[in-house]
Formats: sequence, C-alpha cells, structure tokens
Amino acid sequence: MKTIDQIKEDFTSVLIEVFRKSSLEEVDTGVYLVSTEIAYEVFDIFQSVVVLIQNNRFAGVKSLIRIMLENYVYLRYILLEDSERRSNAYKLNIYREMDFQNSEQNNNSNLEIMKKKDPELNSLNNLVNDNKSEIESYIKELDSIYGHRLKPWYNDDKKTKSIKRLFSRVEKSHLYDGIYRYLCLETHGGDGIKHIVMEGEYTKLQPTLLDKINIENIIINLLEYVTEELKTLL
Repeated sequence: MKTIDQIKEDFTSVLIEVFRKSSLEEVDTGVYLVSTEIAYEVFDIFQSVVVLIQNNRFAGVKSLIRIMLENYVYLRYILLEDSERRSNAYKLNIYREMDFQNSEQNNNSNLEIMKKKDPELNSLNNLVNDNKSEIESYIKELDSIYGHRLKPWYNDDKKTKSIKRLFSRVEKSHLYDGIYRYLCLETHGGDGIKHIVMEGEYTKLQPTLLDKINIENIIINLLEYVTEELKTLL
C-alpha cells in the first residue's frame, strides 16, 4: 500500500491535469469543474484527518471519513455515465437545500421566537427571500434535468432515494456495509461507552481511541479510489 505522501503526490498531479483540462473547448467544462470540486473536497478532508491522527486526536475522525466516502460515491456516480446531467444536478442541488431549510425554519415556532432576540438567525431567510425568483428558477431547472422532482439530486431513476441505494448503483455496496456503517456509528451515537473505562477499582475518562493504522489505510484507499476516478477524465 502507498504511503500518505505517495498518494498525496499521485492525487495532486492527476487533479491538476483535470483542472487544466477543464478550460479546453473539447471537454464538458461543467463535468470537469464539478469533478474537481468534489475531488478536492475529499483531499481537503483527507489532510485534516492526517493532521488529527498524526497528533493522536481521533474524536470526529470517523465522521470526517464518512464525508470523504460519500463524496467518492458521488464522484463515481457522476462519472459512470450521463455525466453532464448528473454534474448539473449536483451543482443545482444547493438551491433545493436552501429552499428546504428556509421552509423548515419558517415552520419552527420556537425558532421564530428566537429570531426576535437574535436577528442573525434570519440570515438564511433573508438570503432566500432576497433571491427567491432566482432560487425557484434553479430548482425548476434541477427538476427538468430528468423530468421529475429530483430529490435527492442523484435520484435520476426515481428509485435511488437513499445513500445505501446509491452505493449499490455504483457497485460499491461492500463499502457501504464494510466501512460506511462503521463510520456512521459516531455520527448516530452508536459508539457506546468509550470515554469511561475501569482500571481495577478506579474509573477514569479517556479520549477517543482508534486503530491508527486502520484509519490511515481507509483514507489512503479512499484517496486512491478518487484518483482512479479522475483518471477517467484524462
């Protein structure tokens, strides 16, 4: 297996080439830019995780790696086929999320009370209201990509309504059951009692502990997977 430094070097060289190629007339710029965006997000998180584990700080690491894995699956889904429409759906999805969060905030009576005390809580409402027509236009464009309400953004076949189904569609169900479920334990409070330990007659508190080698292997593999996906654009 490659070292952290080796995979970083491999990844960055490929990413730079993809980014450069995005400006060429003969390629679909949108696909290349969205792919670069997603891949760099994975790399950005990769570097954060590396800093944490090198300092033996593991709290939050599984949640960060979960985001890496999700983004890898998104990238693979986009590049497998129909890349232009899929990348557009990814790009436009932010507007549906903004509209949804705005609606949920408006329906929360407790939040409405808090807004009177703290005007900063109105920031999302103000943003959406100030750009309402534009946001609605983007949502309409999003749903026109496949001719139906695209929620989540990768539900092009009307059957992919969960991340689990998406893993299966891109032929990575083994990563879902083998790694993703494990990574979700921290996010969903499934890690059990890990900070309180017994030592003889004494009880003590300890920070989050993980197998450093195992974590390194996971993130190296993920960045290598992303690198291989990017190579399909070269």
